[in-house]
Amino acid sequence: MYEHGDDRPLGLAQDWDNVGLLAGDPAAAVRRVLVCVDLTADVVAEAGRRRAQMVVAYHPPLFKPVSRLNAAGPGTDAHVFACVARGIAIYSPHTALDAAEGGTNDVLAGLCRVRNPAPIEFVDSPGPRECKLVVFVPSAEVYAVAEAMFAAGAGTSASTASVLSAWPGRAPSWAPRIPTLPSVRPAVSNA
Repeated sequence: MYEHGDDRPLGLAQDWDNVGLLAGDPAAAVRRVLVCVDLTADVVAEAGRRRAQMVVAYHPPLFKPVSRLNAAGPGTDAHVFACVARGIAIYSPHTALDAAEGGTNDVLAGLCRVRNPAPIEFVDSPGPRECKLVVFVPSAEVYAVAEAMFAAGAGTSASTASVLSAWPGRAPSWAPRIPTLPSVRPAVSNA
């Protein structure tokens, strides 16, 4: 799949997804892997018969917060328990595999003979993530702070110019003129 420690493909996963090693020892040697779409009782039994040390389940069997793992529990918790009890690791690539070059989406597009396939939604490449920053500054300094943030690589001046154009006072030099609709009354909170 990928060499140990190579987590670049996992960075392609959707933020809401649960991908990677979900159960098991990341330092353990793995020589036998069973691949499936969903972790089921039959998959766990086959992994045991084949002496697999890992199950790669496309759909993550641990998705919602886990409150308990019981051997006789309902749903996938019993299957996860059985794998852990047998020393079988569980790995899920899900949306990381969908977005990876040559991954699920590329294979399906090829099977459907899609010409010039392109992503419907772009996912940032693995690496430094962006974060949302909310700041409260004195009104006299709003443009200076915004310009400093843009100079540091935050956002784009065009996307934030619409927000700042609603601010009373002078428009910064980089802000395009944005027409104001008569029915819109922009407001700034002092909260």
